[in-house]
Amino acid sequence: MPPKGFTMAVRLAELGKGQMIVAEVRGERVLLSNIGGDVFAVSETCPHAGGPLSDGYLTDRQVECPWHASVFDVTTGKPIDGPSPDDLKVYEVMVEGDVIYVGQEKG
Repeated sequence: MPPKGFTMAVRLAELGKGQMIVAEVRGERVLLSNIGGDVFAVSETCPHAGGPLSDGYLTDRQVECPWHASVFDVTTGKPIDGPSPDDLKVYEVMVEGDVIYVGQEKG
Protein backbone atom coordinates (compact mmCIF):
# COMPACT_ATOMS: atom_id res chain seq x y z
CA MET A 1 0.00 0.00 0.00
CA PRO A 2 1.42 3.42 -0.96
CA PRO A 3 2.31 5.87 1.81
CA LYS A 4 -0.43 8.45 2.44
CA GLY A 5 -0.44 11.14 -0.25
CA PHE A 6 1.81 9.15 -2.60
CA THR A 7 1.05 7.11 -5.71
CA MET A 8 3.10 4.20 -7.04
CA ALA A 9 4.90 5.29 -10.21
CA VAL A 10 7.36 2.55 -11.30
CA ARG A 11 9.71 -0.06 -9.91
CA LEU A 12 13.20 1.21 -9.09
CA ALA A 13 14.68 -1.54 -11.29
CA GLU A 14 13.07 0.17 -14.32
CA LEU A 15 15.09 3.35 -13.75
CA GLY A 16 18.86 2.88 -13.92
CA LYS A 17 21.37 5.53 -12.85
CA GLY A 18 21.60 8.33 -15.39
CA GLN A 19 18.29 7.36 -16.95
CA MET A 20 14.80 8.83 -17.09
CA ILE A 21 11.36 7.32 -17.55
CA VAL A 22 7.86 8.73 -17.86
CA ALA A 23 5.07 7.55 -15.54
CA GLU A 24 1.37 8.35 -15.40
CA VAL A 25 0.63 9.64 -11.89
CA ARG A 26 -2.87 10.79 -10.97
CA GLY A 27 -3.61 11.62 -14.60
CA GLU A 28 -0.39 13.58 -15.18
CA ARG A 29 2.73 12.60 -17.09
CA VAL A 30 5.68 12.77 -14.69
CA LEU A 31 9.32 12.47 -15.69
CA LEU A 32 11.38 10.44 -13.22
CA SER A 33 15.18 10.75 -13.33
CA ASN A 34 17.83 8.76 -11.49
CA ILE A 35 20.73 11.09 -10.74
CA GLY A 36 23.53 9.28 -8.93
CA GLY A 37 21.06 6.94 -7.22
CA ASP A 38 18.67 9.70 -6.15
CA VAL A 39 15.27 9.87 -7.87
CA PHE A 40 13.65 13.16 -8.89
CA ALA A 41 10.23 13.84 -10.40
CA VAL A 42 9.22 16.78 -12.60
CA SER A 43 6.45 17.46 -15.09
CA GLU A 44 7.11 15.62 -18.35
CA THR A 45 5.77 18.35 -20.62
CA CYS A 46 7.94 21.34 -21.51
CA PRO A 47 6.14 24.54 -20.47
CA HIS A 48 7.42 26.39 -23.57
CA ALA A 49 5.50 24.53 -26.30
CA GLY A 50 4.38 21.24 -24.76
CA GLY A 51 7.30 19.12 -25.95
CA PRO A 52 7.72 15.63 -24.44
CA LEU A 53 10.79 15.83 -22.21
CA SER A 54 10.93 12.02 -22.03
CA ASP A 55 11.95 12.10 -25.73
CA GLY A 56 14.75 14.53 -24.87
CA TYR A 57 18.28 14.06 -23.63
CA LEU A 58 19.40 13.65 -20.03
CA THR A 59 22.97 14.75 -19.28
CA ASP A 60 24.06 14.83 -15.65
CA ARG A 61 21.11 16.67 -13.99
CA GLN A 62 19.85 18.40 -17.12
CA VAL A 63 17.13 17.39 -19.55
CA GLU A 64 16.90 19.01 -22.98
CA CYS A 65 13.54 19.30 -24.70
CA PRO A 66 13.68 17.71 -28.16
CA TRP A 67 11.44 20.38 -29.74
CA HIS A 68 13.13 23.74 -29.08
CA ALA A 69 16.15 22.87 -26.90
CA SER A 70 14.96 24.31 -23.59
CA VAL A 71 17.16 22.83 -20.86
CA PHE A 72 15.97 22.21 -17.29
CA ASP A 73 17.59 21.03 -14.06
CA VAL A 74 15.61 17.88 -13.16
CA THR A 75 16.47 18.26 -9.47
CA THR A 76 14.93 21.74 -9.17
CA GLY A 77 12.74 22.16 -12.27
CA LYS A 78 14.51 25.45 -13.06
CA PRO A 79 15.18 26.42 -16.69
CA ILE A 80 18.88 26.66 -17.54
CA ASP A 81 18.89 27.50 -21.23
CA GLY A 82 16.58 27.90 -24.21
CA PRO A 83 13.30 29.65 -24.82
CA SER A 84 11.34 28.49 -21.76
CA PRO A 85 11.24 31.07 -18.93
CA ASP A 86 8.99 28.84 -16.80
CA ASP A 87 9.93 26.20 -14.22
CA LEU A 88 8.82 22.59 -14.44
CA LYS A 89 6.51 21.31 -11.72
CA VAL A 90 8.55 19.42 -9.11
CA TYR A 91 7.01 16.53 -7.16
CA GLU A 92 7.83 14.82 -3.88
CA VAL A 93 9.46 11.39 -4.34
CA MET A 94 9.71 8.47 -1.93
CA VAL A 95 11.50 5.18 -2.59
CA GLU A 96 10.50 2.21 -0.45
CA GLY A 97 12.13 -1.09 -1.26
CA ASP A 98 11.96 -1.43 -5.04
CA VAL A 99 9.05 0.98 -5.57
CA ILE A 100 9.16 4.65 -6.53
CA TYR A 101 6.23 6.71 -5.22
CA VAL A 102 5.33 10.22 -6.34
CA GLY A 103 3.61 12.65 -3.99
CA GLN A 104 2.22 16.13 -4.34
CA GLU A 105 3.72 19.01 -6.25
CA LYS A 106 6.29 20.84 -4.13
CA GLY A 107 5.22 24.35 -3.17
